[in-house]
Amino acid sequence: NYDHFKPNGRNVVIYQDTNHIDIETQEKIASELEQMISKGFFEVLFTEGCSGVFEPNYNFANEDQFKDYLIKTDGFLGSVELVRYRLDDMIRNKKLIIYGVEDQELHQKQLKLTKKLAEMGQAFREYKDDSKLTEFSKLFKEWNQLTHQRSIYSTRVIQDQMNSRGIMNAGLVYGQGHFETISGLLMAEDIGYISFFPGETKLNMEEDALKY
Repeated sequence: NYDHFKPNGRNVVIYQDTNHIDIETQEKIASELEQMISKGFFEVLFTEGCSGVFEPNYNFANEDQFKDYLIKTDGFLGSVELVRYRLDDMIRNKKLIIYGVEDQELHQKQLKLTKKLAEMGQAFREYKDDSKLTEFSKLFKEWNQLTHQRSIYSTRVIQDQMNSRGIMNAGLVYGQGHFETISGLLMAEDIGYISFFPGETKLNMEEDALKY
């Protein structure tokens, strides 16, 4: 969607991660990222889940070994990790920077809360135990608040980095649930955006939480 693109201004290409653990979704996002980066549309890629420059030291004989490693250690393949591996030469030659914009404390807090909500939901389905529905509603409200807080923090980091580095165009990979807040805050700062939607949302909170 190019409706909010600013031809003569600053822009962020937002890749909405609709399912963190679906391989097809992650491959679609990675492929789109590689195309935009190879065309020189942006040289900085922002991402959730980490903070600061993302420079893991990958040393694998081939991509299959790398994918097996990610699945064994993380439980899933991430689009940003795939790009980091495939475009290693560009990163080493300072032609691409991957930068985490996450508030790690908020992120970890939300991950723990996600797991708790998933367990409560699972217990309700399996044992029909609705004794904690009030607590569930309260925790889910807190979960949504954390989503909003993370979005605000990440947008501030993006703005700061674009200002300090003189960035005109950048990429961003973030969960779909953050899209409305982040895109709105960017527009408020006169930063346009292009959105990439990889497909129908398949994200299931419980399945996703159990993978983390």
